[in-house]
Amino acid sequence: MKWSRLLPAVLLTIMVTVGLTVGCEKEEFLPLGPKPPNDDKIIEFMLDAANGMNTYEYDLQTTATVTADDQEPNVTTMEAAAVVDAAGEKLFLTMVSEMSLPGFGTTSSEMYVIGDTMYMFSEREGSGIEGAWEKVTLKTEDYEQMWRSYNQAGQIGLLFEGIGEESVTIEEADGKYRLEVTVTMEQFATFLGATDEQIAQMMDDPDQMQLDDVEIIITIDSATYQPAGLDIAWSATSGGVTMTQSQTTTFSNIGQPVNINLPEEAADAEDITDMFYYDPSQDGPLFNDELLTVQIATIQALTEGGGTVVTYTNEIIPAGGKVGGVNDPGTYLIESTQNKYTITADGNAILGGTIQVPPGA
Repeated sequence: MKWSRLLPAVLLTIMVTVGLTVGCEKEEFLPLGPKPPNDDKIIEFMLDAANGMNTYEYDLQTTATVTADDQEPNVTTMEAAAVVDAAGEKLFLTMVSEMSLPGFGTTSSEMYVIGDTMYMFSEREGSGIEGAWEKVTLKTEDYEQMWRSYNQAGQIGLLFEGIGEESVTIEEADGKYRLEVTVTMEQFATFLGATDEQIAQMMDDPDQMQLDDVEIIITIDSATYQPAGLDIAWSATSGGVTMTQSQTTTFSNIGQPVNINLPEEAADAEDITDMFYYDPSQDGPLFNDELLTVQIATIQALTEGGGTVVTYTNEIIPAGGKVGGVNDPGTYLIESTQNKYTITADGNAILGGTIQVPPGA
């Protein structure tokens, strides 16, 4: 036993004894406050609190910038707000995203998850096309992946898998703990949702987009240990193209009752499950962010190709592209898509189907 641990008790005993023997009329002792937990306990308490967040809300702001040599940066911003009922397996999310590329503009979206069914509504301003509700019945693996992406509190634990206390720096200020977490590129790719195969390809092929400069800050309440905020910034490079992304998540109303009910207009949503899973014989799980991956690859092809890309009409996009070259979106994919996509020459990419053109356009 370390003597330093005994000193406070020994000193207090001496002070009390002396006070009694000299007959002090007034004893003034400051109470000993609770000893702050050590770092590993703070992490343990935080992970327990995060996993126990069954109902909560969060706001999320994201900025992604794609920069190519001698080109103007392409910037995508996104603001989202979500209500989560993890125990009841329900989620409601609203999102507004804006892309600086011509023809993309601002898109407003809503999403409900009720059990294993995801309901989606999306409308792009200025397109002349009225938005419509669609629904997908998710396979088990995709349902789990969806919750891993949108259940932000439950996702925090993934950052601590396989890392030691030495990978976390903790500071306390203004009633909060600030945790700076250092992870490997492989760990962060897993956190983003990449498969082991995708990670291996990324690490082995220098021509693929390589993650770099990951910064993760978690802010927690020092009284409850519940997460208050999650800030993530990272960058990735491939050839002359660099992508940077920053994300700020703020948690609120933790443990408060929530009421997530599907709106009447979504009750008759078009079932696009068959399109979402174009080939039932595919055994591998759908990468939840595949559409985003395709859009990023399209932006890269648009940038490298000088403003025009190879077109696809409701087609699988093979890794390497159907034509190849810097203006083929498939050139920038690690693996072929599991879904079919339509991509126009000006870089507008959607999942399946064909892009409608408003009358008179």
